[in-house]
Amino acid sequence: SLKGIIWAGSIMTIFVILFALFGMYIKDSIEPLALQNNITTSNGLRPFNDFFKIENLVTQTDLRVCLGLIFVGLIMAAISTADTFLVVLSHSITTDLLISRNSKDLGRIDEKANIFYGTIGRANIIIITFVVIIVWNVLNYFNLLGDPLNLFYVAYSVQYSLLPSLIFGIYLKRKSTNSAIYSIIAGIIFTLFIGFYFLPKVQHGNLNSHLFMRPDQWLGLLPFLITIISSIFYLIVNSIKSK
Repeated sequence: SLKGIIWAGSIMTIFVILFALFGMYIKDSIEPLALQNNITTSNGLRPFNDFFKIENLVTQTDLRVCLGLIFVGLIMAAISTADTFLVVLSHSITTDLLISRNSKDLGRIDEKANIFYGTIGRANIIIITFVVIIVWNVLNYFNLLGDPLNLFYVAYSVQYSLLPSLIFGIYLKRKSTNSAIYSIIAGIIFTLFIGFYFLPKVQHGNLNSHLFMRPDQWLGLLPFLITIISSIFYLIVNSIKSK
């Protein structure tokens, strides 16, 4: 596990540095070029979008090929992410909620049960796909899809609601399942509320302070805030259960 963490952390750090350098390149080279040609940019909020706004200004074949490769890479990354999301979520529902309740050993499932659970898994993927389409249309209706990076950041922050349950579950002797459940639910609710409350303000360039912080700062601190909120709920519920 330690070796895996070191490798994964190192690779992620490299890509974070590359992404930061790419943002600097956009700010230093692409934005001035766009402004010279009266092209409106996102002012750093959506660097990939700004990158493709200059496609009509690029005449060299090699640069146009690079633009095309980046575009194809982004599309394939989106498809890969969606595929992984659907498979993992379906597997979690089928294995954690169904199989684990009916069978103690996954290796002892007979062929008939295996076919049954496989069918359930495929049905889950279809249902989840329709749910994703519905959510997409809701977000599109409220104009929340125009800022994919910050939208992804809100969705990514949801997982930090799991962190307190993991840490307290290891180090607290008196722990309860309900403490973890309420903590995670509270974290998810507050993540979505804070995220989608400030996301439109960030999209519209609102820099007014709300409780001593700007909207972009609220989004930037979202993982930390969710960890604190989930921790508070865990400790409160755990204290009540202990008494």
